[in-house]
Amino acid sequence: MTTCWGTKKDKTVNKETAFIRNGSKLLEKLVEIWDGKCNSIRRFSATELEKATNNYDPRKLLTEDSGYKLHTPIIVFEYVGEWTLKDCLWGSEEARCRPLQWIARSKIAMDMANAVAFLHAAFARPIVFRNITPSKILLDDNHEAKLSDFSLSISIPEGESHVTDAGIMGTYGFVAPEYMTTGDFNEKQDVFNFGVFLLVLLSGQMQYDYDHSRPAEERFLEYHVKKCVEDDRLNEAIDSTIIAEGAWPGKEQQLQAFAALALEMHL
Repeated sequence: MTTCWGTKKDKTVNKETAFIRNGSKLLEKLVEIWDGKCNSIRRFSATELEKATNNYDPRKLLTEDSGYKLHTPIIVFEYVGEWTLKDCLWGSEEARCRPLQWIARSKIAMDMANAVAFLHAAFARPIVFRNITPSKILLDDNHEAKLSDFSLSISIPEGESHVTDAGIMGTYGFVAPEYMTTGDFNEKQDVFNFGVFLLVLLSGQMQYDYDHSRPAEERFLEYHVKKCVEDDRLNEAIDSTIIAEGAWPGKEQQLQAFAALALEMHL
């Protein structure tokens, strides 16, 4: 058995790397916001931050007698990475060089399922997200997924079963046909939307092909995957990155079940 111990130098390098990666993004945003009108940048060492927060104790709070007051309210968000799922599937070369293995994709699917279920069930008035797409899913370096951009989200009014839109909102190919026809939507729109998202995650393909030389119904990803399943050639619909991983016990059954679940959400 071999044990490896990290050195103090290694930890220092890791902290500096994290500061450069995260701090540079923050710096760019702050410069844009303040437009050079004031000095909005303050730099603190890791040691100073550890001391000020009692080693990042979550119970450490600023009080009136702490000697420091916040004159301007601020919102602090968890840093969740600069990549979206869209970047990793179809975006920049730097993002694509980190291939999404099947275990990462299944974890992303589970994270998003939990997020959508929370929106639907955790509140007295269910929240419909309405636009579950790869561009709305943020990933960190470990492919931990977070749902972002709630600009199209809406709560179902108390006592109502649905909401009616004057205009159709969402991303084409992810929108349920019933919603496009009637303008009515509820949690079922998210279920359909999530099914399309699963197909994108499985295949690595866009939800809709804008090649107008093909019949209209064949341009949807759902049609392609369903046809492959019916003809017993599911591998043709699966992302080549997943195929390249090789075989493992239960792989074929997992992929078949994943595809079946995604297609079932379209019924």
